[in-house]
Amino acid sequence: MKCSKSKSNPTRFFIFSLFEMEPIQGLTKPAITRLARQAGIKRIENSFYDDVRDLTKDLLTKIIGASLLYTEISKRKIVSTNDVLNGIKSATGGQVAISLGKSLPKGHIDFRTYLTKIRKMVYSDAGITQKASNELNSVVYYIGEAIATQAKSLAKFTDKKTIGVDHIRTSAELVFLGCDSWLTKIVTEKATKALETYLGSTKGNMTARSGLLLAPARVKRYFQKSNKKFKRLGSGAVVYLAGILEALAKEILDLAGNAARDNKKVQITVRHLFLALENDEDFGTLMRTQKITLIGSGVLPNIHAALLPQKKKDDAKKESSGPKKPFRFSPGTVALRQIRRYQKTSGELMFRKAPFRAITKEVATKHIPGIKFSEKGALLVQAYIEALLVDVMHQAGLMGIHASRGTATSKDLKMVRSIRKI
Repeated sequence: MKCSKSKSNPTRFFIFSLFEMEPIQGLTKPAITRLARQAGIKRIENSFYDDVRDLTKDLLTKIIGASLLYTEISKRKIVSTNDVLNGIKSATGGQVAISLGKSLPKGHIDFRTYLTKIRKMVYSDAGITQKASNELNSVVYYIGEAIATQAKSLAKFTDKKTIGVDHIRTSAELVFLGCDSWLTKIVTEKATKALETYLGSTKGNMTARSGLLLAPARVKRYFQKSNKKFKRLGSGAVVYLAGILEALAKEILDLAGNAARDNKKVQITVRHLFLALENDEDFGTLMRTQKITLIGSGVLPNIHAALLPQKKKDDAKKESSGPKKPFRFSPGTVALRQIRRYQKTSGELMFRKAPFRAITKEVATKHIPGIKFSEKGALLVQAYIEALLVDVMHQAGLMGIHASRGTATSKDLKMVRSIRKI
């Protein structure tokens, strides 16, 4: 069933039939195998490749359809990076930390100047790359946005016209729900101390009175586009939220600086940010609950113990008569070598860029003829889909290991899709 082409139907992007799409030619077996190795999968069933292609088609359909909706609303003929970011959030609920050079995604608050001051205070020995600084800014922004949004909902639920400190404190506890108590304790102690300092002083602006490096006036922008029902915003609430974000930034930069030092690097990269967040249980939980993805960070090196070869005891060498047999690797040795290789890489795309971009353009032109994608927007679609595929494949591989087999099968991938509803 084909959809209407009328402009009065904005949801037409979401309901076109997937069966009308031609088979994806750019998603080759070697490319899917590289993704599987990055996910820590040793052996793959043949039907697994077709299911990965179907999953990729579904993700492309949802993300591109939602992105084109934002493009059409803005009356543009080029799908921008901001359209893709909004499309990803609408289609999958994910939030992407991305670097756009010197600029930031539309609507994001710029904390980079203050993050530089925090880094010099916490870890002055290491610098930070521009890409890592931009993605750290996005992480801090997304967490602050989650707290501010929750505070607005609480104020509306309690029928209050002023967002106060209690709303921010309760919202922070809800956002950090599932994290260990030490992270919540550090964050609340820093915010409470900044609030007490602010209330005890009367000279200077909010930053000087609170003693914070991250300006509360910049944090106030979270509430500028709020509902008109909130006519007042407590200054203490802004200071408290600024204290929370500054404490989070300090902890992240401290962990990332240690990761850079362990790798003998003088600059913090996106890879170091990822390792710092994922190796810490609380920050890893926070990133997963908020569905924040760092682009170009790679994966956490991890090979399940069930996939490693079993060590055999050294038996006495038996005398053998006849010609010497040629040396052969034991089964799975090359696969484990590839897993170690691809799990160490970061910022490398597994699918070829040109074929994947052609697929993206083909899907988009089925809705709006002549539509174009910006270069960064097309790369963002590919990078996010690859990150999502690696995560899904990793869970499918764990299901195969749980079933006492080292092969990832089609039913494992289907089970993960049904659980995650993707």
